[in-house]
Amino acid sequence: MGNCNTSPCAGAKEADILANFAIDEAAPATDDAILRVPSLAAAHHPADPPSRRRTSLPKEGADDTDVPGGSTIVPNANGSKVTADKSKIAEKKATQMRILAEKDGILAALSSKPSFIDGSTPEEFRDLRMRLIQDPKFENTTVVGAIMAEEYIEMEVGGKSLLDYLWETKGIVPVVSLTQNKSEVVSGVEMVESPDMEESLEKIARHGSLGVRVRSKIHLPQEAGIREAVDQQFAMAKRMFALGLVPVLHLEVIIEAAQRHRCEDILRDELSHQLDALDLVAQENEKVVLLVSMPTKPNFYMPLMDHACMLRLSCSAHDLERAEACVLLAQNANVLPCLGQPLVQGVAMHLSDEDFSRSVEESTLAIMQAVRTVGQHERQLIKMQGQGGFFASFESESMSAESLHAFRERCFTSLHFSSYRIVGAVLSEAALDREVEGVPSAEFLWSEKKILPILSLDSGLAAEKHGVLLLKDTKKVEGLLAKGAECGIFAFKARSMILQPDLTGIKALVKQLFEVAGKVMAQGMVPILAPEVAMDAPSKPKCERLLVDALLAAMRKLGPAQKVAFELGLPSEANVYLPLSSHPNTMRLAGFSSSVDSSQVCAIVAMNIGMCCSVNLAVVKDLQVQNDEQFEDALDATCQSVYVASTAVPAKEEQTLKLQDSDGFGVGLDQTGTALKEMLIRYGVDCKGLNEKDMAEAFHEMRTRIITCEAFTGQRILCITLAEGSMEKPICGMPVAKYLWVHKGIVPFVKLSGRLVDEQAGVQLMKEIPGLDKKLSKARASGMFGVKGRSVIRLANPVGIKALMLQQMQIAKRIWAGGLVPILQPEVDFTSPDKAKCEQILLDELMEHLGKLRRDERIVL
Repeated sequence: MGNCNTSPCAGAKEADILANFAIDEAAPATDDAILRVPSLAAAHHPADPPSRRRTSLPKEGADDTDVPGGSTIVPNANGSKVTADKSKIAEKKATQMRILAEKDGILAALSSKPSFIDGSTPEEFRDLRMRLIQDPKFENTTVVGAIMAEEYIEMEVGGKSLLDYLWETKGIVPVVSLTQNKSEVVSGVEMVESPDMEESLEKIARHGSLGVRVRSKIHLPQEAGIREAVDQQFAMAKRMFALGLVPVLHLEVIIEAAQRHRCEDILRDELSHQLDALDLVAQENEKVVLLVSMPTKPNFYMPLMDHACMLRLSCSAHDLERAEACVLLAQNANVLPCLGQPLVQGVAMHLSDEDFSRSVEESTLAIMQAVRTVGQHERQLIKMQGQGGFFASFESESMSAESLHAFRERCFTSLHFSSYRIVGAVLSEAALDREVEGVPSAEFLWSEKKILPILSLDSGLAAEKHGVLLLKDTKKVEGLLAKGAECGIFAFKARSMILQPDLTGIKALVKQLFEVAGKVMAQGMVPILAPEVAMDAPSKPKCERLLVDALLAAMRKLGPAQKVAFELGLPSEANVYLPLSSHPNTMRLAGFSSSVDSSQVCAIVAMNIGMCCSVNLAVVKDLQVQNDEQFEDALDATCQSVYVASTAVPAKEEQTLKLQDSDGFGVGLDQTGTALKEMLIRYGVDCKGLNEKDMAEAFHEMRTRIITCEAFTGQRILCITLAEGSMEKPICGMPVAKYLWVHKGIVPFVKLSGRLVDEQAGVQLMKEIPGLDKKLSKARASGMFGVKGRSVIRLANPVGIKALMLQQMQIAKRIWAGGLVPILQPEVDFTSPDKAKCEQILLDELMEHLGKLRRDERIVL
């Protein structure tokens, strides 16, 4: 399409025609009021089947207002009343909503000044924005919408109001950002503060904006605060619906947020709950745009995209450089990028018109190249490989075929059986032939729920041989695969059983499963291999180790593009299957048991990194009720508990990731003896007359005041080291280690209280610590992540430094054995006359010892 710098838009090959939506009483509509917008025929995401749920956009000409004669009275921008054809108002809104919902492009965030523009006045930045939107390269082939500040909506551009100019001249959907006061951070969030919200919303509606953006900022992973922010935004959304506006709900997890991934987890949970609640009361055309920060995990918010109340999912990266924003954008499929700084980077007022246009074009094209739109199969692969959630199956020996289907249909059609929590549902061949609400079961799962349909091979198991039960009839596979492909099946599950730790049998079982996997992959489907070690198998841990080795050997024969998933029996030892979950050819690892209930599955899976649950809902007792309300409540509770277990990251692993990947610093509040007294004096405590116990209490009060301070958070602080005696002193009624991690996102360490021996060979080693193993056990039980041990180097004596490092590594091994992580502190005395030489000898020793560590032996230096 050509440049849109006149009205109507020039160069449209195909166009939707919209009548002028508000006309002056003295000036009836003419042909000059006709607006052309680009065709949306090519904007639909390919290959995804349409949903039959309430996801349709308002039809052109549709309106809920019952006004005789097809007209309605609407307020004009200046507050006077004018007559407008209600169908034209509805047509305009319908087309704008359709553009925002379906067209690939950029949502230009032009309501606030980018951080990289220094020194410019508000007027100068306003002029830059106005020049930008009037530039011929700022066009609707790349920019689908623009968010403008409320204060600018009465400005005129090209003889029109700003919002009219964007839509009528440019074909760009206008959205207004609500003016908000600066908010304090309370419970980890900045809420929306807009004292004149009602008046502002009415004014924005009068000026012809499609929607209104409201913005909250999330700083800390505090559930109460995030829930309050989401509740507030959805309450405001209902006010916007009443005025015919589309809510653009911006919930930003700031870049510097402590435990950003945890903030995102809580936010996605709350958004899902609020969308479900809105779905119960919203009218057909009442949909929201969710605007969230680019997530730490690619496609993290994808499960929300297809909700009935979602118009579009948009992701922001306002404060990033364009190159970094584009990298993140390319990792998140089918999102609408909402960009400010990345968009205007390189665009400046001093540029000539030609150079200015060239900069705008380079910016928009670079962003559009990063926009990633995927079709059904790739989206299913993304869901299988990356989305949190669990697998649901439906098998029962006590139910008749009709009863089982009725139960399955009851689950499928429930609001709580959602894509947000469930990755895939396993169907038997018999279920494949059944319909749900008149739609084939497999098709219903994906088109209506966006849940992956999985087909189970129901050939039965052969008699035991070499301690295993192989698949009984693999000849059935080809026919079942063809049928599954025709019905839209995504994955194919094959199950076998291990009863004894017999290497010959286990190798034969794995060989058979991978032969089936080859046939499945040849049909373009994903194999789910389910070799279950029986819960009552003798030497179950040995069976599991033999199985892992055999599976890894088979995986080594796969090509890079050949991916498999596993559904394995619940392990007797945590993380025994970890080598499989982290293998590049593994798409997914699920834990399942046919002989324990879902609560036991959840408890065991939650302790295994990289494992999700596979649960047979047909045997969950709480779901065997006739009352619909009780069933819905039970299904919601069951799905939520299984989802939580499936997405749980053990606290220690989460703390490890924080120390490895986050920027920040450590804090030492582990002083004892003279150092403790000196710190109290600097703090302002008069220590005269205080005994050791009094000073310990005063130090605890100081430490508590520091730790509970609003500014003392995991946003900047990675870890803290406390003295051994601090473990027993609670903060705000909680054990100190738990408080630090749960409320502050700070990793807690404890310092061993052992003293140093006298200097020998230029070093001071640690004295033997009585009851070390008991102290380590106590530290772990209290929630400490690790333990610090300190020794001192004073002279460049190779013999002494070698002895010091040997002792440090011996203590590290005991700390690892206690389930903790060691902080090694071989401190070179700052006043050492040979400091540089000491450091070189120490470095050599460190490198030698580090080279001998296993992958699971991690330290902090």
